[in-house]
Amino acid sequence: LGLLEAMEQQQVSIAKAGVVASLPARCCVIAAANPRNGKYNMNKTVAENLNVPPPLLSRFDLVFILRDEADTDQDKLVSRNIMDLYRQPIPGQYEQTRNDERKRQRKEIAPKPNHTTMKQRLAWIAESQRP
Repeated sequence: LGLLEAMEQQQVSIAKAGVVASLPARCCVIAAANPRNGKYNMNKTVAENLNVPPPLLSRFDLVFILRDEADTDQDKLVSRNIMDLYRQPIPGQYEQTRNDERKRQRKEIAPKPNHTTMKQRLAWIAESQRP
């Protein structure tokens, strides 16, 4: 409830050890949440999926839903890359071909940003959210 007060009234009330104070709070809030049952249900609203009260959710200007579709091949590439990053190298273990393969895998994993789509989405949000 303290977060909602800070976002709505731009102040935080403190009552601790006999001290009662109200402090100004001007900040930007970026938050992340996982779905209630571990999987996003497209038939439910964002508030129902995240188990977040609608008044709190309404205080955010932008809400992006990022879904991770199950893809065994992609998951194997990502997990192999993570394991390779943190595995302790043994002298002479990796030859040049292995390094080339790792570079190729990293290129496959790295998503290519689509700036045009993001600009279109932001433009649509700006147009549709005018009071």
